[in-house]
Amino acid sequence: MNTLVLFDVDKTLIRIDTSEHRDAFHAAILKVYGVHANMADVPHDGMTDRQILIEVLRRKGLADAEIRRSMSECTRLMGEIFEANGTKNARIALLHGVRELLSALERHGVLVGLVTGNVDSIAAAKLRAVGIREHFKPGGFGNFDEVRANLVRMAVSSAVNDFGFDRSGRVFVIGDTPRDIAAGRGAGAATIGVATGNYSEAELKAAGADFTLRDLSDTAAALSIILGQSHGVAPQKP
Repeated sequence: MNTLVLFDVDKTLIRIDTSEHRDAFHAAILKVYGVHANMADVPHDGMTDRQILIEVLRRKGLADAEIRRSMSECTRLMGEIFEANGTKNARIALLHGVRELLSALERHGVLVGLVTGNVDSIAAAKLRAVGIREHFKPGGFGNFDEVRANLVRMAVSSAVNDFGFDRSGRVFVIGDTPRDIAAGRGAGAATIGVATGNYSEAELKAAGADFTLRDLSDTAAALSIILGQSHGVAPQKP
């Protein structure tokens, strides 16, 4: 395989009532760290769950060593709480064109994966709820690292080692925030900004996106970028 496409999840593939994810985040922090915290205290669009956790707990006065000591436990519990409660109550909808684009990419032999700030179990639960989890193979998730560009590198490494991706091939990162774009660029990937979240095409272009789309409903336009009219940058070695 010589083309890899890595998708963000929230507001790129799906639209979701975020209260269930937020509630799982708050409940896990309270149980593990014993503090009441609010993820809304930090501007978290495009941030990883680990990054949000660190920033929120720093504001509560916790030292980094204390935060990191229990971080894996906290993100694991966050996923368990969301899986137990979140998808039963959350309003999750697939965004226009996503299913069609995923099917088209598979027909063209493109390897498809994820780079998301969500912890892996939460991302999987959300995508299972809308019936698309099986499309995604390699991934970088918000419980792996707080630096989003590192998640891109991890996903590329998994693609190479586990799914036969040619390291010299093209890599695209698709997301709806400037942080998605910065992460892709930081890891040496080509970037596609989609204006399905809180940022316009102009804002995503200004953030450095190589390409922008209003949304993913125009399968032909997305394919024309991914399949050959563009020349993605070879990823840096993780």
